[in-house]
Amino acid sequence: MSSLAYNFASGSMYAVRTDAAAGATPTAVKFGVLQKAEIKFAGQNKELHGQYQFPQDVARGPVKVTGKATSAQIFSSYFDLFFGEGVTSATALLVAVGEAGTIPGSSTYTVTVTHSATFTQDLGVIYASSGIPFVRVASLTAVGQYTVSAGVYTFFSGDASVAVQISYEYTATSANELVLTNQLMGTTPTFLMVLATTYKGNVFNMHLNQCVSQNLTMPVSNQEYSIFDFDFEAYTDASNNLGKITLSQ
Repeated sequence: MSSLAYNFASGSMYAVRTDAAAGATPTAVKFGVLQKAEIKFAGQNKELHGQYQFPQDVARGPVKVTGKATSAQIFSSYFDLFFGEGVTSATALLVAVGEAGTIPGSSTYTVTVTHSATFTQDLGVIYASSGIPFVRVASLTAVGQYTVSAGVYTFFSGDASVAVQISYEYTATSANELVLTNQLMGTTPTFLMVLATTYKGNVFNMHLNQCVSQNLTMPVSNQEYSIFDFDFEAYTDASNNLGKITLSQ
């Protein structure tokens, strides 16, 4: 196998959807805070052998063009390149994680969360001092229990004056949203890819006419930044052209 790889460690990377589902005016996507982008041309060499050990001719067979981008700034249209669902404006669904509250020292023993007006889903309550979870019930009968309705949490009288942490979902201002449906096999968003880098005044640009993505990796860590990996493969367009490379020297 023969291969040729290009590394765009200090460059920029852009993509624009090209399939019909993207519409007449698709939005370009920039891979923000690009850590690394790589394009690899990998060919399969075919060897002609006779009675001797060494081949008497070598010819290239199929060539596969793949790429990988590692990016730290993520936009909603970035996911559209992989899923092809389209980005729409929607009400954002957010999560309040461990919102602090204190159960009153006397009746009614209720805590109203900050976003009660747009409360959608309870995600649990814990004791602030120990992290031990409360149990949600239909009717209060003992300590360590709570009920909730429309963002108002009610606790048993035995837990009066106790500090708690409440987690829940709520809606907020508009955001971009992709609804991930179960699409038919073969549904594949396509996009053109542009990569550009400059080093010591020398320009190297690559334009790939037609690409599809096969992997989108979304790591989450409490010790590191979330760095997304986006893998793709390039192929020829309707005119049988793969793309072009531009160099300043």
